[in-house]
Amino acid sequence: MFIKNPCYDPNPTTHALNIAKRYANDAITSDQKTWIIDQMVRALTYCPLEIKTINTGSGEVIEIEIIGESQAYLVIASNPEWDKGIPV
Repeated sequence: MFIKNPCYDPNPTTHALNIAKRYANDAITSDQKTWIIDQMVRALTYCPLEIKTINTGSGEVIEIEIIGESQAYLVIASNPEWDKGIPV
């Protein structure tokens, strides 16, 4: 099974806004809100989409499209105070 990134848009601003629209209302904790900001920064710094493979307990293989890391993002994330948060 393959799950596409539901927020992706080739335009980084639209991609970041799609992330905010999709997840902002569900974020309750500060960790969840921090994760949304992290994902938006990844979109705005042209991070590539990557495929992550997950094996479920029932033996099913799921491939998920996630946002990776670009050089511009890594400059920001190298700050020890940068927090990637916890997914919603």
